[in-house]
Amino acid sequence: MNDFLRVGLQNFLYNAGILGFIAVLDKGKCSHYYEIKGSDLYIGKALFLDDNIDLAVMYYEALRERFQDGTVYQRIVNMNDQLKNSSIDDDSLEKLMQELKTYLQNKRYKSGFEIAKQKGVQYNPLEGLKAINEMENDDEKIKMAIEITDYILKFPEIFCFKDIAEIKVSKIWNNISFLLPHYKIKDMIDTHRNVFIKPLKNWISKSYKAKDYCIECGISLPTSLSKGLSWLNDMGVDHKRKYSYFWNFKPDSYLCPLCAFIYSCTPLGFSYSDYNDECVFINNSESIEALQRDNISAKSDIDHEAEKENIGRLTYRLINRIINEQLRQKQKYELSNIQVIIKRRDGHYDINLLSRTHLKVIKECGKELERLTKAYLTISNKKKSKRNSNKNSKKDSSKDRLYVFQECIRNLINGYYQYGIINMALRKGFSDGENVGYVRQLLKVQLVSKKYIKGGSAMVSDGMLFAVSQDGIRLRKKFENKDKSDTKKDSADNKLRGFAYQLLNALQVGDCNGFLNIVSRIYIGMGEPIPNLFMKMLNNEEAFKSLGYAYVLGLKGTAEEYSADKQKNSYSDENSKEVK
Repeated sequence: MNDFLRVGLQNFLYNAGILGFIAVLDKGKCSHYYEIKGSDLYIGKALFLDDNIDLAVMYYEALRERFQDGTVYQRIVNMNDQLKNSSIDDDSLEKLMQELKTYLQNKRYKSGFEIAKQKGVQYNPLEGLKAINEMENDDEKIKMAIEITDYILKFPEIFCFKDIAEIKVSKIWNNISFLLPHYKIKDMIDTHRNVFIKPLKNWISKSYKAKDYCIECGISLPTSLSKGLSWLNDMGVDHKRKYSYFWNFKPDSYLCPLCAFIYSCTPLGFSYSDYNDECVFINNSESIEALQRDNISAKSDIDHEAEKENIGRLTYRLINRIINEQLRQKQKYELSNIQVIIKRRDGHYDINLLSRTHLKVIKECGKELERLTKAYLTISNKKKSKRNSNKNSKKDSSKDRLYVFQECIRNLINGYYQYGIINMALRKGFSDGENVGYVRQLLKVQLVSKKYIKGGSAMVSDGMLFAVSQDGIRLRKKFENKDKSDTKKDSADNKLRGFAYQLLNALQVGDCNGFLNIVSRIYIGMGEPIPNLFMKMLNNEEAFKSLGYAYVLGLKGTAEEYSADKQKNSYSDENSKEVK
């Protein structure tokens, strides 16, 4: 195997890079130069020694094929077609001219004009824009607009590549190659060839005295050809500026030329949304083929949910699809560990690491989790200034929402209880009148995770939660029946709010005796018998909290959303008995 270089699956960014690297080779019809064996990729050295193979061009063409549809360049393509083939009224023409002006005055396009001049084309589209503004005849305006857009369409390797670099590639890596400000007016394909491809070819074809080792593949390499990790967003530090991160102040996180090029292919391994700034990668380290299989449909999933701005449901769709695919592959009893990585709008990675146990919980709670994807808590942003309060309300509302599904999955992954989000939700329900019926789903997830993750069997069943919530509903109705006004629901909320807050405080601090004392006083004061299920809370914190929160949910009234089949549960009839 001396004629081959071997790389294997590592972290999620590198794994995405391997998928991207394969996509580059497939685009250049060079699939015969590599072989996949499990979690390893074997690459023939002849690929890098053949002067007829231009990896830089293949890289650009793979990016363009994958991402052109979402670029400004593609909008100009569509605009050019509309100008040539459609009848345009005055309003539509004015709108097109404004769009064209916006596109061409973008900084990346202005730098693209300079690159085109270096290729010998001296045409200045900005002068054409200026001429359009001075024209009165619509036909002349259309003719000039066609001339400008034809110019843009001649250079996809400049303008389309510029769009892809800024919109897609810069999410993953930056400040190197064509994304280094120093090279902004240099040919992008040539720049990538000089930064990544030439060192790789030299490394393969010549002998060097090795001093360092690649942090990914472990191969020895000369310092002159090594690269650091600082150009990978949220990954590495700059060796030239920061030594204190390394043992004895000696940096050792170097990349060989091959692994550096693979990392540059990482954007091709992610699935991007055409509707917002999210991108997704499914990391399954079982094998490269499994990695390809799990990511092949991620694009359709992210577009389907990102269009509706429902990232919680997106995560669930991705996880659920992977589970179903594994079951289809007859791995029912050996679900593999996976990572669902989402690159958020703020530039950071949201990494959901799901073990086999987590996947079992998710599979059993499928219906509950699907309902949680639509739920959120409205969180007031006290730091928001009055000046910004009237701006884009859709954007502001997304900042002020706590998505319940994401919190639930985060708690599940980190081994936390769901009671924190449950307590917050019920408080919001009583204070702001929000619908918090989804607390029932959170309680179910908590029960199932207790069974699989915490160890042992749960002291509380779903039927018991239903029964104690009915006790809460019955007490609420007694308050409602005392008020004959049309607003008796709001009145009951007002009367029960102080009582509910006391119970929630006791639940938050784990004070079972305090909880039972508060409940006993209210029932005795109303001359009502105390429900028998409260005795189940004693001597078990898990039973106390789950039953206690289910009871408060009943007090809110939203527990009536329990499905009708729960009413047939024999336990609910037996345990709703009351003690004098």
